[in-house]
Amino acid sequence: MGKTFALVFFVSIALGFSQAEVCQGKGHPGVAALYLAESTGGYSSAKEWASHFRDLIQKSPSYCLVSQKENAVVIVSMLGTDADLNGVSTAISIAVYSTKESIFLAHWLYVSGKESLDSSAEKAVAALEHEV
Repeated sequence: MGKTFALVFFVSIALGFSQAEVCQGKGHPGVAALYLAESTGGYSSAKEWASHFRDLIQKSPSYCLVSQKENAVVIVSMLGTDADLNGVSTAISIAVYSTKESIFLAHWLYVSGKESLDSSAEKAVAALEHEV
């Protein structure tokens, strides 16, 4: 009986470690695992936008961020750059893919001034939640 318990315990632990990263816990029970690949230059409006976008996703009840793309259900690829020489406005491109068979889901382009970075990122998260 003791050996059976030990075997069942060992198998349970091994299976727990072999599963992909999932979103669990009080903040994100049963929500979609999302991998965010982002590219922005140094300190810029694009970097501020990306930071706010990431924060909003982390706070979202719909998603949690995972650190490896093979553990995600959805991949969000974000590319951002300043849209002018003074860094006053930014252009952001977001492409969304399903990890299963790399199915393209959506693409959005956002151009916003420094005063509207937060609201623009909020619109992007709302679009993501609507699409995925």
